Parts: sequence; C-alpha cells; structure tokens
Amino acid sequence: MPAKSTTGRHVESRPYIVVPLTSGTLDRNTYSGAKDTKVKKDKIRLKPFVTYERKTGRGVDHELFNNGDETVVLLKCYLPK
Repeated sequence: MPAKSTTGRHVESRPYIVVPLTSGTLDRNTYSGAKDTKVKKDKIRLKPFVTYERKTGRGVDHELFNNGDETVVLLKCYLPK
C-alpha cells in the first residue's frame, strides 16, 4: 500500500492471515449496523513477519488506510472456510 492510500471499502467473505513484510501503521474502519450507522475505528501496528489473523463470519465490511509516509507491504493469505 503506497503512502496516503486506501484499499477502498470492501467485504471479506473468508478468514485470512496477513504477513507484514514491512513495518507501519494502518488505520481501519469496520462498518456495521443498519445503514452502516456503526463505524469501529482502530489501528493495526505492523511489524515485519509478525502475522495477524482476521476471522470473518458472514463477511467483514471494512477499509484500510495507510496514512503514513512510507509504503507498507503485506502478504494476505486466505484460509479455507
């Protein structure tokens, strides 16, 4: 993810593991509720090769932002349902 970029809002229907290849911090908005009235905002602090897993049920509606000044490189691996 280049500096000052976003993934765009999207829905994940499968669980996944992310392997950061660089360090950095991503801002994440997760949307839920009727007409997306609830927005959970959090930060993901990345360290190279320290993985994180995101389990998804019926799908997670979210968007990631790289508001930093450096490119962040991630490897995303989808897990079987």
